[in-house]
Amino acid sequence: MAFMGKIRSYRQACNLAQALDVVGERWTLLIVRELLLGPRRFGQLAANLVGMGTNLLADRLKELEAAGVVRKGSPEAGAKRLPYELTEEGQGLEPVLRELMRWAVRRPPTLQPEQSDAIYRDEWDLIALRLLYRPKATGAAEGVVEFATERGGLLVRVDATGLRVLSDPGASPDVSLKGPQAVFEALVTGRESLHALQKKGRVKVAGDRAMARAFAAGFR
Repeated sequence: MAFMGKIRSYRQACNLAQALDVVGERWTLLIVRELLLGPRRFGQLAANLVGMGTNLLADRLKELEAAGVVRKGSPEAGAKRLPYELTEEGQGLEPVLRELMRWAVRRPPTLQPEQSDAIYRDEWDLIALRLLYRPKATGAAEGVVEFATERGGLLVRVDATGLRVLSDPGASPDVSLKGPQAVFEALVTGRESLHALQKKGRVKVAGDRAMARAFAAGFR
């Protein structure tokens, strides 16, 4: 594979090194992270990647386009710029981010969302949900799950292929899980089971309880 533009190469005849030639630069995998939930315009990416700088973001996007990881998507109504989206090859990086996320949640956190110097966005919780969910571990879990916390409600659809966030607020959930945001973080990261959280009275379950158990097992 010929490498392009300003990308620095390790110049090693090793598949791992050559993959890092494309996605190993600082900020690159975070751009991929932002695009996992769907197309994003340049301004949206810049707003979410605080500290990156627009010139560097533009360079990285050009490099990823040249590498076949990112492409310009379909025009959006009223938008002057085309959004960026992952190509099929770019989407192939999701398992890489999934394993990095699972590795990270087993380690002590270096920064908490409530710290004054921490940058935090709700979208990152959605990405964590998607990456940490293991559909094969959940057996027959299939349907719509609602999370209700002090931050509001969130609907997700789960099936054998994984988890996706629903944008339709009118969708009817098969099961509803209600509790503090911190409790759901413990559940999603696998630090506590649904059974343990229910015993402590920290989560209320309404609806299909068997589905709730199967769904929660996907994060263990």
